Amino acid sequence: MRTAVYLTFLLAISSAISGCTSIHTVNDADVSEDKLYGSYSATYDARKAVLTLYAQYRVGGSTGTTVRLTSPSSLTADGETMKAVDGDANVLNVSGTYYTIEKNVADASGTHTFVWTRRDGSIRTNVLDLSDVKSISAGQGSGPLSKASGFSVAYTGPEIGAGESVSCTLRSKNKDSDATGEIELKKSVTSGNECIFTAGELATFRAGAAAVLVDRFRTAVTQQGHEAVGGTMRSQYTSAEHELTILP
Repeated sequence: MRTAVYLTFLLAISSAISGCTSIHTVNDADVSEDKLYGSYSATYDARKAVLTLYAQYRVGGSTGTTVRLTSPSSLTADGETMKAVDGDANVLNVSGTYYTIEKNVADASGTHTFVWTRRDGSIRTNVLDLSDVKSISAGQGSGPLSKASGFSVAYTGPEIGAGESVSCTLRSKNKDSDATGEIELKKSVTSGNECIFTAGELATFRAGAAAVLVDRFRTAVTQQGHEAVGGTMRSQYTSAEHELTILP
């Protein structure tokens, strides 16, 4: 009885999380490969030096039933066979079946290539770009930063390309018990190489130790294999943190 209640509880959570997006899975042999929606992504977190490559196929559009690739089909990313995470094998299934690779690398910038070999042996290739953040600087030179005057955060890396945006996140690291004020502030830009935090925006931010990091996001459409129903490619590069001190 207790087990049944527990499973019902897990299924209820799963349904709530997934919403209207299907978490069910069918085999690719039972559907038309020409009508699969494809999702591909590459994310890199420089704080942990972790690269995650991800792919998922659905039939019935972007929220349709997920698809399991069966032999002789295969899927590789950067030449490595991707690990299948089978939704039907998970008690708490919130996303259906997908494919992934996670590994530690010192530098993940550049292109990442997904190669889908279909049941008939034909190949569909999708390549996405992951732009990096090489360094971050704040303010002018080594002078102090202050809430009263505001400051800019500049980064070095490739210019912002089509379908790409940049977000700078400022987080307080002041954990004094009597410290007050906001602990996070975000700015987004679509061109240039700096985020400007004005005095007005910093007025309620917590003074003291802080850190800033830069995220680069890119979205594009798939290139091969999904012409009938579409697909998306996404990349995100999260930089290492740049520590700083902000005066009142």
